[in-house]
Amino acid sequence: MGYMFVTAALSAVAGLVVFALAVPLGYFLCWRCMHRTSLLFFFAQATDLETKWRDRALRPLTRRMRGVSPNAVTIVGFLLTAALVWLFWVRAALGLIFIGMLLAGLTDMLDGPLARNNGRVTALGAKLDWWRDLALTIVIGVALVLYNILAMEFLVWFLTGWAALGVLRMAEFRAAGGTVFTEQQDYKFILDRVRLVLIWIAVLLLVLARLTPALSALTAVGNALTLAAIAASWVSVLLHAAHLRMLKKV
Repeated sequence: MGYMFVTAALSAVAGLVVFALAVPLGYFLCWRCMHRTSLLFFFAQATDLETKWRDRALRPLTRRMRGVSPNAVTIVGFLLTAALVWLFWVRAALGLIFIGMLLAGLTDMLDGPLARNNGRVTALGAKLDWWRDLALTIVIGVALVLYNILAMEFLVWFLTGWAALGVLRMAEFRAAGGTVFTEQQDYKFILDRVRLVLIWIAVLLLVLARLTPALSALTAVGNALTLAAIAASWVSVLLHAAHLRMLKKV
């Protein structure tokens, strides 16, 4: 346990340094090195791109769920996260945990499109969604580290990137003069979604590799995707820092 704590502490320090460097690089250099018109066009489209593909793909399903509250779906996600904590605690079969992870991930995929497609976007829903995602990531990540499925360093680096993105997104919202949350001021770029998709696929592959010895080669793929998710987080921090500079210059 002592070794694990030291590893986590060293990883956190290294992660903070690396992600902290992305902030001034994005804020000062991206703005100077890239053409301003191109940056303005990218940032104007980036948030819409993040949502449109999911909304369009899930519209047939969400139309049939008009009577279902998006916040209720998010709360189900919290309940599934709590169920996963219990499953990990009692050392339940990994196959059952895998199913629980899939169902919890489905709530993450569904609640946003359900709200947007049915015109039910709210400030409370956005906040609940963010906290559910964070809780689910921490619960699954910590449990997989304890099961020796995921490296502690990978989890700490990914969470450090998440924290940096959260701070920058709040700074963007304030720089835009936001006093009441709007969907347009959420500032989730397509790369932000890509990093989550990468980490979800990575986790599922790592668990599958442990479930089925014949698929043990998936461990290397899962680790590679985890590293890709961390790299995507770093680039996201870079872009959000540049966007913050743009908002302050407008």
